[in-house]
Amino acid sequence: TKVTIIRLKEPEDMAAGDCSLSNTKVTIIRLKEPEDMAAGDCSLSNTKKVDTTWFGSISHRFVDLGPYHEDQFTIWTSDLLAKDEIILLKNTVRNLRLEVNRTFDKLFADKEHLINTIRQKVARLRVIQRELVDTCNAPAPDLPFEEVNWTQEEQVERILEITDDELPVSRFLTPSEEAVNAQRLADEEKLKREALMNDFKERALLEMMDGVLEARSWEDMLKDDVPKPSCMVNKPVELWSAGDREDVREYNKKVDNLKTERGKYKIRLMEEWEKIVTIVQESIQEFDTNLIKLNSTKLKVEQAIHQEHLKMLRIHSHTKEGYLLDKQYAHLVKTQEFLANAELPGAISVMNQMQTMLTECKVNYESFELKDKALDKRFRDQLKSDYSTALSKPQLDQMYKLYRKMPKLKMITVPAVWIEMAKRITGVSPSSSFLPDDAIDVIKGVDLLDKQAFQMSNIDMKVVEFVTKNRRLRIESDFKMRAAGLEIAEAEATLQHHTRNVALIKDNILHLTNCIGRLLSNQNNLEQDPIIQLILEQGQVEVDLTGHFEDFHDVQLISKSKVDSANNKVISAGCQKMAESEKVDRLKKIIQDEEWKQKELKISIENLKTHIKRIERTKISRETLEFLRNEERGCVAKDAKTDHEAEAIVAYYRDKIGRVDAQLDVVQKQKDETKAEIRRINMTVRDVEEKHRELIKDEAFKKKYEEDQKERMKALLKRCALVQKIQNQVTRLECLRSDLTTLRCKTYPVLKSKFV
Repeated sequence: TKVTIIRLKEPEDMAAGDCSLSNTKVTIIRLKEPEDMAAGDCSLSNTKKVDTTWFGSISHRFVDLGPYHEDQFTIWTSDLLAKDEIILLKNTVRNLRLEVNRTFDKLFADKEHLINTIRQKVARLRVIQRELVDTCNAPAPDLPFEEVNWTQEEQVERILEITDDELPVSRFLTPSEEAVNAQRLADEEKLKREALMNDFKERALLEMMDGVLEARSWEDMLKDDVPKPSCMVNKPVELWSAGDREDVREYNKKVDNLKTERGKYKIRLMEEWEKIVTIVQESIQEFDTNLIKLNSTKLKVEQAIHQEHLKMLRIHSHTKEGYLLDKQYAHLVKTQEFLANAELPGAISVMNQMQTMLTECKVNYESFELKDKALDKRFRDQLKSDYSTALSKPQLDQMYKLYRKMPKLKMITVPAVWIEMAKRITGVSPSSSFLPDDAIDVIKGVDLLDKQAFQMSNIDMKVVEFVTKNRRLRIESDFKMRAAGLEIAEAEATLQHHTRNVALIKDNILHLTNCIGRLLSNQNNLEQDPIIQLILEQGQVEVDLTGHFEDFHDVQLISKSKVDSANNKVISAGCQKMAESEKVDRLKKIIQDEEWKQKELKISIENLKTHIKRIERTKISRETLEFLRNEERGCVAKDAKTDHEAEAIVAYYRDKIGRVDAQLDVVQKQKDETKAEIRRINMTVRDVEEKHRELIKDEAFKKKYEEDQKERMKALLKRCALVQKIQNQVTRLECLRSDLTTLRCKTYPVLKSKFV
């Protein structure tokens, strides 16, 4: 079992610039047990205790949180507390990573010790193998494990180093290097020859002492065989003397003793072998178990770090949301005050002025109406009083119609034009250069009416002049009244516009008041109903949905693409599962059919056995039995007819028995084929179930783990490259500094004083 775990590095570690293995940490965390957590550290016994129930993370299981953390219900009351809590949470994350690195240092030291121990044990096992072969003449068992070596993942600096054995070609040597190597080999060979030539002292000492200086152990003595007596080598057995036979017996005794000692030594070696193998296997198993536990703990610590990051992000989000709400509240209050104190009074003042102007316009219009009626009445009275004797009644009516006759009017919507036209009618403003064409046409129409009136021959010119003069006065009054009516329409439209403006400003003020109320409510909710992060042990929280957007205010929404991707994966897995389920159902049906056929064949076999037993229980007649007895005694039957009947019966039953045997053979063959088919189907079912279990397995974690490992290795390579670059820069900087110092010394030489 091999578990590769990568370190979570701090930013200062990334900038440290050391590529050695001692600084290459691995994130392995020791998860404290409940009893360890209960025992705790007594250094903070008199300080404030942190309630971890509402802490929102599992960091307290691994590191000491300290007494200065605030719970999630009080950190929202002050921005200062929130900032302090963020600093403390960052410190907690840093402590988690430091705890990881400290734990890994211990584990790394344990692994180094274990590797050294395994190498020593392997060396001892190889010695035992040689001892078994050389001393005991017994076959040596194979090594149950190989020597453990470091990998590049464990010694990252090896990635940057290239050894000669990693290259497919030999190293290229320059002529100078070849000459140096040749000279070195020649010197070594010369030293060896000189050593061999000058060893006469050692050889003389060994020959003189004859092995006295050698301290041979019991194991070395077992390697030597017992020398045979000379009689066993030079004489045949028949020529042995009594002394020779005594030497042979002594030799056999020594050989038996040597075999016994070698057997004991072999037993001791095998016991040591088993002991070493057991110790090494237990050590490896224990280390692998610790690695697996630490890998699981590492995932929990990463989960704790993510939880702390979520808390920090939530605090930032809450602080930013509160700042935005305060800013929005100030903007809304400022806008409301501006509308209520500046725009609304001005709009009301303008509306009142327009109301006054509208009243004045209506008064003018009414005065013009009264004037028109007065002119009409005065014209009638004066016409009847002054010209009733000169005109008949039809002529009076004709003059009144002439008085009421108006020129053809145009669509003019400007009051000033009507007023100017009224002035032109009476001759107050004779110039008409700036009037529009429609107004000039109306004035010309009035002049045309006057000309037509003066062309009447049956009416006195004084009367016509009187009528035209009064008609012009009436037309002047009519034009002024029309101008007043247009002014009233414009004043009403303007008043209506300003009234709508005042209503709109009031609506805006009311809307701003409602917005401020909602904003204050949101601020109260933000302060009184904060978001709390809880850690549940494999729990689920169900939230009721009402169908409103408020259901999503307190949740984290993800994009539709991620949901669709997850749904597609679920659908794909579901389709595969359904297909496998259908295959399993079909195989179950096939198995049931085959089992039914097997049961049917078994029942057929039982029926045939019963039939055979029934045949065996069949009774034979006395004549047949007598015939069989006589035939057994060797007596020939006298009745040929009886013989033929007996032979026919025997042939019939033999034929029937043969048919039954043939049926039994067929049934047995079918039974064997059915059993083979059932075994084949069972194997197919097992294969399908194995494939189904493999499909169900979750390979996502393994894939993600491998990808993370590759990414972390890339980060380590990048870090090593950056560190190398930094070291080169530092070296270059030191060189430049030394050059600068030299140049300064050259520029400003230091002179020694004679007084020093």
